[in-house]
Amino acid sequence: MHTLQEFLLKNVVPAVEQLRQAQQHKNLPTTRGAYASVLESFLWLHLGTEIGVFPPEASRAIASTYYGDFFQSLNRPRDEMLEKVEFASKLYVGDTPESRELKATFPDFIILIEQAMRGQNAFDAQRNEFRDPVSLKPAFKNFLRLALVLASDPLVQRFTSISQFTDAAEWEAEWRGGDCNSEEVELAGENAELAARPTPAIIFAGFLRLWSYSYQLREMSSMYEGEEIRGDDRFKLLDRVKNILRWRINLRSRELANRFESVRSELKKQLDNQAAETGSLQPSVDFIKDSFDSVFEFWSVYETVGAR
Repeated sequence: MHTLQEFLLKNVVPAVEQLRQAQQHKNLPTTRGAYASVLESFLWLHLGTEIGVFPPEASRAIASTYYGDFFQSLNRPRDEMLEKVEFASKLYVGDTPESRELKATFPDFIILIEQAMRGQNAFDAQRNEFRDPVSLKPAFKNFLRLALVLASDPLVQRFTSISQFTDAAEWEAEWRGGDCNSEEVELAGENAELAARPTPAIIFAGFLRLWSYSYQLREMSSMYEGEEIRGDDRFKLLDRVKNILRWRINLRSRELANRFESVRSELKKQLDNQAAETGSLQPSVDFIKDSFDSVFEFWSVYETVGAR
């Protein structure tokens, strides 16, 4: 199957359909997460087109068909007075609550979002200007492959919806201080009947699943350190990949970072309690706890990769 066709079927169509269903069910956290998922899918299309993995003409056709209405819906009704002033109508963007939140969720892509909202060619906005994009194709395909798995994981979707898109009261009601046992977390991790599982168990299981994906992303990034890729191109690619995916672990927000830390701290406590019951587990538990810290450093906003 052609890479673009696979991307369309496995990422674009499911993301757009997820948003449609979320809007019908009127679940605000799920809808907020679905808006972010649709934009993420467009950002992968944008990056793949710049690198040359996706044909430009076909990508623009997909953008028009699947994202045109999405970006237009982010605009509030136009101001008639501003429409009469040519330069103002070209610069002015009438934000909606959804567009403002997307900009806050993806602060590195505000220019691209606004250009798409105006109906302009967003593929020209915020390009990376790689010097040798062809050399990045294998790395891009591998990152995209993992990103598709991440985006389609129901546990990660639920974890993100609860941890990133609920208000303070909703979060406390869902989290409940992590009130669940290890068996419930294990059952939630099997993805069987998630709706029937205690929400704290789903949060723990989602955190662990995201930890696993973060580990894979970090290892994949390290793997390309030794590849024959220009150092500045490699840095730009890794930085763009992080910026696309980082919305699931929004450590820029103190409130959301505190939620993330509360889950990590409580999970460490529960692991220590299990190790106390069986002394031989302590070395393994210590390794996992350290990994909870080191692996998620991958998402650090200011992390840099040295150029060759």
